[in-house]
Amino acid sequence: MVAKKNSHKGKVPLPKIIGLSIVVLALLSFCLTLAMASWHRRAESPALEKNYNQFVEEVKNGKVASVDMYRDVLYVKNKEEAYFVRSVSDSYTIDLLLKYKVPLTGIEQPSGAYGSRAQIAYIIALLVPYFILGAIVFVMVRAVSGAAKMEEVEDDGLNEKK
Repeated sequence: MVAKKNSHKGKVPLPKIIGLSIVVLALLSFCLTLAMASWHRRAESPALEKNYNQFVEEVKNGKVASVDMYRDVLYVKNKEEAYFVRSVSDSYTIDLLLKYKVPLTGIEQPSGAYGSRAQIAYIIALLVPYFILGAIVFVMVRAVSGAAKMEEVEDDGLNEKK
């Protein structure tokens, strides 16, 4: 019987490669999801946020041009900038805006079409790295099984020569 040579010297075993691939692709998926969430938030609202007291002072000083209200968030436009204010009191805010004659409009709830597109994009961002990982694992398993068959053929060839 012929002793097999250790041909794996210096090579990373398959389970370690798969484990490393899973970690890398999980991190990639996480980063893609964070990037998409950040983009989604920036697309929806102005970058500048002010507190409610600053908003009230600007209304009293006549600096506010118009206000759009959606639930407890105000999207404020004045002569210099646009910003938003969170966690507002509906009744006091509406009375304040009416008193100082600031135009107020309500924002309709976003349609389902945009929300479903964003959800599909999130799902794709999460699944694509795992499909890539699956393809890599499939190719690696095929390569390893092909190498094992080659070793069997070589062993049979050596045995036949003796």
